Amino acid sequence: MRAEKGDIVEALANDPLYQLSVSDQDGFHTSMLYWLLSTPPLDVATPLMEISRSFSGCIVERDWLGLDLFVDHDMGSHKLGVVNTIHNIPNRENLQKLERVRHLTRTMVISLIHPINELPEPWRHVPFDELLRPLQKSADNLRKIGSHEYEADLLGRYVNLLEKLIYLRDHHPMSTGHCDAVVLDADETRRLKDARLLQLIEKIRLSRFTESLAQRQGVRVDINLDGPQGSVQYSVPSNSGHLFGWKYQAGRVRLTATFDYLNDGRWSGRRSQKEEFAKNNFSGFFDFTSIPGVNHELFDNTREIQWQSLEPNISYTYRRIPRGMTHEELAEICAALTYHVEGYSDYVETT
Repeated sequence: MRAEKGDIVEALANDPLYQLSVSDQDGFHTSMLYWLLSTPPLDVATPLMEISRSFSGCIVERDWLGLDLFVDHDMGSHKLGVVNTIHNIPNRENLQKLERVRHLTRTMVISLIHPINELPEPWRHVPFDELLRPLQKSADNLRKIGSHEYEADLLGRYVNLLEKLIYLRDHHPMSTGHCDAVVLDADETRRLKDARLLQLIEKIRLSRFTESLAQRQGVRVDINLDGPQGSVQYSVPSNSGHLFGWKYQAGRVRLTATFDYLNDGRWSGRRSQKEEFAKNNFSGFFDFTSIPGVNHELFDNTREIQWQSLEPNISYTYRRIPRGMTHEELAEICAALTYHVEGYSDYVETT
């Protein structure tokens, strides 16, 4: 890895391939694999069989029925479905839908960010790290052919880009220690934004925090990396058929209730009734100031509950965290909120 630890941000800021990829990173990385699998002579892609023999297929499709790549061995037995992502890890529900695509025999998620929780069967996770050796072999094979120097050079540069991204993920100091502030300072934010790395860095930071939180609490904490900003959340179903939880996203901590989460039809378009239902039955749940273990001075809030709503059946309230809050302080708040949420799992009062 040629970039030193201190200048990996600058190295990526000055890497033409990275800058070309930013507008659609998942599409860019999928296109590289598609190009390689579709490039004659076909044996240049043979090293990918180190990851899965299913890469030996002779029919390759992009964006096929929700999959980023579909590799088909035609009359053979291998039919591979691939989700390829930089910023995200598909959630369990989406993967379970995709695995029902007809005739698939292998399914994998290729990603830079490691999943926090195990993927549902039969999905296999392949980190970008496992691509390095096969792709470098493919570049060497292209070079040996003699008439594919340009393609070999391009693939070699792509391997170098993956090395930089992996190095960024594993070694760049991202201020994720217990005493580091959750919100990056203005100078670092500006530097990462100028390098077009802010979104990626923030999602890696959130992934690290979520992994630490799950280990600390000993419960399944979910992470959602969709959109520009990710979120971490925890929820439990109640005996009354509602789902209670908390969520942290972009400097805000939420308490959420999803009413009748298995049958949400009764709440569609009924915002005022939903708010009244929440006030009458669960005002104690939504009151941050009543939760033991939460340092109220950490929140720049008033005592009054500000009701918020999402269609069709979600009510929530939130509090902002101050810029100086540390990961340790946020983890303590999340632990207190987990205990608070679990207290409502057997709550049955409704009107």
